[in-house]
Amino acid sequence: PKILSKIDSVIEENAIVALHGRLDVKEDENVKIILETAAPFSSEESTLYIELYGENIYLLDKIRSLVLSDRGSVPVVIKCDYGEISANNTINCSGSDRLIGEIDKICGYKAAAIKK
Repeated sequence: PKILSKIDSVIEENAIVALHGRLDVKEDENVKIILETAAPFSSEESTLYIELYGENIYLLDKIRSLVLSDRGSVPVVIKCDYGEISANNTINCSGSDRLIGEIDKICGYKAAAIKK
């Protein structure tokens, strides 16, 4: 129920969504898939770009924790004074509007955007 309330805006009739979850395997029971995140599926490759220039690079640890708590299939790229840094695929996120809003709130400006 917690996850469903978070992804309610993604789940709609006839929508194609990307799901991320984990297997729950117990002896003498059927295997279960535990849903962790869902995001709208796009046939075009989407990437989450986060801009952290100057002193804002110190916000990276907070943003990383936030992204890791919102797993998905969208790659993450950090744009900073050093150039563009692509996160490894273990840090992929859902790219949800909620996540983008939370990143922007931490930064205090429009720092995150999905680009195709």
